[in-house]
Amino acid sequence: MANTLSNTGIVTGQTVEALQVSQSVDAFTGANDYDITISGSLTLTGSLLQTGSVFFKQLVDVPATASGQLGAVMIDVDGRLYSGSSSVGSQGAAGEKGENGSQGTTGEKGVDGTQGTTGTQGTVGTTGANGPQGITGEKGAEGTQGADGVKGSTGEKGTFGEKGEAGAAGAKGEAGEKGVDGEKGADGTQGTNGEKGENGPTGPQGTTGTQGATGEKGKTATQGETGAGDKGQKGEQGSAGGAGEKGELGPVGPTGTQGTTGTTGTQGTTGEKGSEGSSGGSGDVYNPQTRYLVASSGTDFELYATSTSNMFTATWSRLGTTLSISGSGIGLGVGDKVIVRNTNVDYQVIDVTGVTADGFEGNCGNTGGTSGTEAVYGTLFTAAVTQTSGDVTAIVISAPGGTQGASQLNALSLYANNQESGLSVTLPAGLQEGAGGYNDKQDINIIDVIGKGADGTGSTTAITPATSFQLGSNFNQISISGIDNFSPVLGTVRF
Repeated sequence: MANTLSNTGIVTGQTVEALQVSQSVDAFTGANDYDITISGSLTLTGSLLQTGSVFFKQLVDVPATASGQLGAVMIDVDGRLYSGSSSVGSQGAAGEKGENGSQGTTGEKGVDGTQGTTGTQGTVGTTGANGPQGITGEKGAEGTQGADGVKGSTGEKGTFGEKGEAGAAGAKGEAGEKGVDGEKGADGTQGTNGEKGENGPTGPQGTTGTQGATGEKGKTATQGETGAGDKGQKGEQGSAGGAGEKGELGPVGPTGTQGTTGTTGTQGTTGEKGSEGSSGGSGDVYNPQTRYLVASSGTDFELYATSTSNMFTATWSRLGTTLSISGSGIGLGVGDKVIVRNTNVDYQVIDVTGVTADGFEGNCGNTGGTSGTEAVYGTLFTAAVTQTSGDVTAIVISAPGGTQGASQLNALSLYANNQESGLSVTLPAGLQEGAGGYNDKQDINIIDVIGKGADGTGSTTAITPATSFQLGSNFNQISISGIDNFSPVLGTVRF
């Protein structure tokens, strides 16, 4: 049986207990079953959700008809409910509403009863077991990934500016020869001691001889070129001037009567100092280390080298865009690469296009002077590169030509636009022209290799190159792996 709301214990002036309020909350929230009786009207602004039976006592029961039909609850045009039968025809017009009767007087309020004691709260029922969890639905298939957009071509890399070399130092002038010391004048004769009287006059002091000119210092020979060439001989030092002969002392006269003190003789004039030798002027000194573009192919790859070389003096001439260099024992060939200084421009790297018995020629800019006698040049390395659309698989470095070469390879720098493979680098074997040995496994020069991924226009990414060397043959061939990034890469090899 359902509970009913009760005001037992609710008395004016007394404290309202929580239990007395909670029964209303339980009734209207459905926490417990309550029978609620409404004596007036019920106005709802929301929905009415009914889970049980509804009884309308004010409606007249309609018995079942002969055909088995049940009575029905009807709604008129004003929204009022009334009883009827499903077999009954349409409802007639509603009668007029009677007048409301006069309201009766309100009865006197009865005396409030004493508040009863609060009943003991019933025990809380046990919680029912949780129902089983439903089966998780299957995950829908993932959509296919869209194709990558076409990658734009990489712009061409700008060329590096050429670095000027310092000029060679000029020879230092020779010091002048030291002059011969002048002879010392003879001392005056001392007067003889005699009777005490006036000192005899002191003889005049001899004049100091003129100091000879300072001898010139021997020339220092021009220093030889750096590298394997012979060092220039050191110039002989100038001989020192001989010392002048010392004058002999005059004989001591016999002691006589002291004469009167003589006047002091006039001091001789100091000899002139020899003139100092002139100093030689300072010439240009050139830096023998050069960084230059060895080979390239559009946007597919660029290969740079850094190397040092002896610098040799030569005469030069220019006709239009052809530069001619002349010097003894050059021995270069067509296709060799050289750096040339102090010609029509201060610095240029050129490829040899023609040779003569004592010189070579190559292309240059049609600018500047047309001849001179103070050019210098040095030999550089060349390279053959094997690649396909930016995938570089082999680099073969060739030593410079020439009869006086002593070039050393210090570093290689490579940009490859789409490196998909490992790389083989072959170097010249030998200590005079190359990267330091590689004749056998005992003189293999271990290298440092660093690399970076260079895809896109953001920041470079890390890659880890690895190297290996041949120990039984081909000692000068280096294998580089770990660069097959299938994208543009940058790599540097340092020897």
